[in-house]
Amino acid sequence: MKRRLWILLLVLTLTHPLAAQKSKADSATTKKKGWRLFGNKKNKELEAVSKEKDKVSEEKKKVENEKQFLEWKNQNLSSQIDALDQQKKALDVQQHFLDSQLVVRNQSLKLMTEAQMKIQLTLLRQKQLLDSISFAKVIDSLKISDQQKILTQKEDQLRRQEAEVELQQSQRNLLIVVVLGVLVVALGIYRSLLNVKKYSKIIEEEKNKSEYLLLNILPKEVADELKKSGAAEAKHYEEVSVLFSDFVGFTFLAEKLPPQELVAELDYCFKRFDRIMGNNKIEKIKTIGDAYMAAGGVPVPDSDAHVRIVRAALELQEFIEARKQQRLHENLPFFEARVGIHTGEVVAGIVGEKKFAFDLWGDTVNIASRMESASLPGKVNISEDTYELVKAHFICSDRGKKDIKNRGEKGMYFVEREVLGD
Repeated sequence: MKRRLWILLLVLTLTHPLAAQKSKADSATTKKKGWRLFGNKKNKELEAVSKEKDKVSEEKKKVENEKQFLEWKNQNLSSQIDALDQQKKALDVQQHFLDSQLVVRNQSLKLMTEAQMKIQLTLLRQKQLLDSISFAKVIDSLKISDQQKILTQKEDQLRRQEAEVELQQSQRNLLIVVVLGVLVVALGIYRSLLNVKKYSKIIEEEKNKSEYLLLNILPKEVADELKKSGAAEAKHYEEVSVLFSDFVGFTFLAEKLPPQELVAELDYCFKRFDRIMGNNKIEKIKTIGDAYMAAGGVPVPDSDAHVRIVRAALELQEFIEARKQQRLHENLPFFEARVGIHTGEVVAGIVGEKKFAFDLWGDTVNIASRMESASLPGKVNISEDTYELVKAHFICSDRGKKDIKNRGEKGMYFVEREVLGD
């Protein structure tokens, strides 16, 4: 047995190098093939691992989402539990309150039972009292029946007496009615007289109002003629001074001021113009937009009207300047005015059948308007014709002759001030 083992070892020793070389060659070939197989297998394993990793990530995301959902649901459940706890507390308070009310009500029921017993006793006593009163009432009724017989007899006597009194009273009433009738008739006549006086006074007041309104529209002389004959003829006047005034930059101001404020300021100025003209006995003719027209010497000719209209023009400019300073102080837009006056012949009167208006016609009106256009803000510009009539009463500065549209050249003067002592 030992010999066999030694032989086997010897064979193995001799064959080992060859086997080693062969195994090395085989291993090298196998190694090459193995690396290829191992690489492909490794890639497949890596891909499988990557897929498993992705699945794990997705599972992890799902778990996270479920975790968040469960946390949100847990929060909601917590808030619901808190709300239920609060409701339970409120119900406990309400139950306590109801229990206290039940106790109070039981006590009140006990008290009511005792009170009812007392009331029953009181009712029994009252019933006994009523029975006694009823008995006394029966006795009293018997006494009353006897007394009624006596009263019946007395009533018969009184009726007879009342009949006699009524007869006398009817006679007196008839006399009183007659007297009152006479007084009522007299009072009616007196009240009728008072009503006549009252209505006469009302009619007179309405007539005065109508008269005032008519005189606000027409001059008194024209209004009187219109009332008498129902018409007033236009008349020719040899020497009339016509005044025109106009606000400078009115369109610009109209853009800056609201319409209500613009009209209010215009109304304020024109009312003041009316007073100035009235104080100087100058006839206002009309307003056209922001232009104001007045005339002196109509409808009644007056040689002194030319001086008064120039004086009124100066007062008008003084008022506009004062108003300007006031508006400047209040930091508000203001008006400035140009005034022009010309004297000449005109035709004046009313035309048409409705909405009468006193107006002037003639070249004098056009030239007066040109005098106003040629004037300057704050100035009173008069024509040479007007200057010749008022030069003794006013200090004027000569402007020379200036061209007027469609009228050629015309002498003009600025009125500076009135002569002192005039």
